[in-house]
Amino acid sequence: MAALTLLVPLAACADRDVAQADDYGSPLVAVEVEAVEVASLPQPTELVGSKDGTLLVGQRTGVVTRIDPAGKVEPRVVVDVSDDVAETEGESGFLSMDLSADEDELYMAYTRASDDATRLMGFKMNADGTTETPGQEILLVPQPETSHNGGRVYLDDGGLLWWGLGDGGYGIGAKNGQDPATFLGSMIRIRPTLGGDAPYEVPDDNPFVDGVTPDGSRAAPEVWMYGMRNPWRFDFDPESGDLWVADVGKEDSEEINLLPADEGLGKGKNLGWDLREGTLPVADGGSDDPPVDLVDPVFEYAHDEDRCAVIGGLSVHDAPSLPDLNRVFLWGDWCEGRLFGLANNKGTVNELDLEASIPKITSFGRGVDGEIYAASERKDLVWRLQQVG
Repeated sequence: MAALTLLVPLAACADRDVAQADDYGSPLVAVEVEAVEVASLPQPTELVGSKDGTLLVGQRTGVVTRIDPAGKVEPRVVVDVSDDVAETEGESGFLSMDLSADEDELYMAYTRASDDATRLMGFKMNADGTTETPGQEILLVPQPETSHNGGRVYLDDGGLLWWGLGDGGYGIGAKNGQDPATFLGSMIRIRPTLGGDAPYEVPDDNPFVDGVTPDGSRAAPEVWMYGMRNPWRFDFDPESGDLWVADVGKEDSEEINLLPADEGLGKGKNLGWDLREGTLPVADGGSDDPPVDLVDPVFEYAHDEDRCAVIGGLSVHDAPSLPDLNRVFLWGDWCEGRLFGLANNKGTVNELDLEASIPKITSFGRGVDGEIYAASERKDLVWRLQQVG
């Protein structure tokens, strides 16, 4: 086992209030943490906990491998769709996956080899923990370019599938963020019906279920919210239900959005791209006077020589190994390779500098016991984050 030692000080920005213990269930104090290596796999991209204590690791090649974080059971392949997955150069390849609540279905998204379209697939699970093949196509989203292909696939306890999709790329795709009639640049919310007459249903309470926005513009019924550039990862706070969305910026700013459960989880909201990048007007197409109904991010940071793309992220909840980081949203930057956290104190966000190094971080994951994991594509490693002392 290899370990990285790191110090987690409370590093709130000067203009932000320090959270109190009763806002979180845990005090935010100086915490010493180590990142412990639990597995080495080529290009780990997604981490999903399973009820038997194992961890499903999605790899960019299209292979999903089940590992035992304790190292007592040999890794085994859950499903291999590598023959259908595009080359793993750039932003292509396997993107994300999740298990249904009772773990009888697995859903995954990847870029298809034949045309680089983003494909959402569903698979029935076998009793031995592998999947039935072939799977069933749930959605196929054509892509104008080979970047911003898609983000996290998440299944909530009610059986709804949430899927974050990028705007389709640097050039042609950029304008899609302000068009709720396209899946690109949007958060999708559907109810998959694997094996049914149709691959999915649209929930009746989706904001555009009738196919129009409040102002009469055309909208896709599957869209929950729009105005995003590349929401690679998002997460729901397991305690409050609040939705955190980390959206990758373009030239100047990276942003993290918080959509509270008691305010509708961003239902029908516009997060601003490509009128704005974070809170900044977009020079090559945005507006100095954007619509007043845009949702501001709760946190943003500027690009510099070390920073280029925010990688969210998940909300810590009753993690046995991180008791003093409860309800902190973890994130990193792909270029910088360091870990940070955001703590929400009744709408005021505190930034925590975790001072840990995970080069080319691709994703975080949560075990069923609450333990927190992180993956690195450059190191081809999966780590568990744990507190010292």
